[in-house]
Amino acid sequence: MEDITNFSEQLVIRELQPADVFKRVTIIVGTALLSLALFFLGVVLTGWFFILWMLGIGAIYLGYRIYTSTYVEYEYIVTGNELDIDKIIAQRKRERLITVKLSKFKSISRSEEFEPSDDDATVVLAYGEDSEDWCAEVEHDSIGDVRLCFSPNKRTLLTMNQYLPAKLRLDIDESEE
Repeated sequence: MEDITNFSEQLVIRELQPADVFKRVTIIVGTALLSLALFFLGVVLTGWFFILWMLGIGAIYLGYRIYTSTYVEYEYIVTGNELDIDKIIAQRKRERLITVKLSKFKSISRSEEFEPSDDDATVVLAYGEDSEDWCAEVEHDSIGDVRLCFSPNKRTLLTMNQYLPAKLRLDIDESEE
């Protein structure tokens, strides 16, 4: 039977960016204008009343779907030597961003202390709000060098710590004391 400390799961809500606020406001205003125009046309063009009102209701539903798709969460799953990062959109769609082997980490530190060694690395951003941000460099089997920026909690860090290279374990332990 596997030890429970070999597994950790953490859900974080993505930080709200100014672009997200702009998208949300644009979606609300656009949906309101489109649906009102369709409802008004339905009243004016009485022969098209039912179709235009159904289109107005469809526009509201479409606006709702697009608006809720701006809600993004990330899930960090540590299972043994692997860290999986999933992106969850509006709690209805999940996509795997990346899976990395913890033993292939080259460096890991808090984001404000992080000094990237490779400018050509693929960057994966999976920050959460109200948590401390970390950055890591890792060698991925198919992508190559990856710079991973995420917001693990202490439990996730401690679970990861077991499988990180020995020189990195001390950095995490010292910084968490």
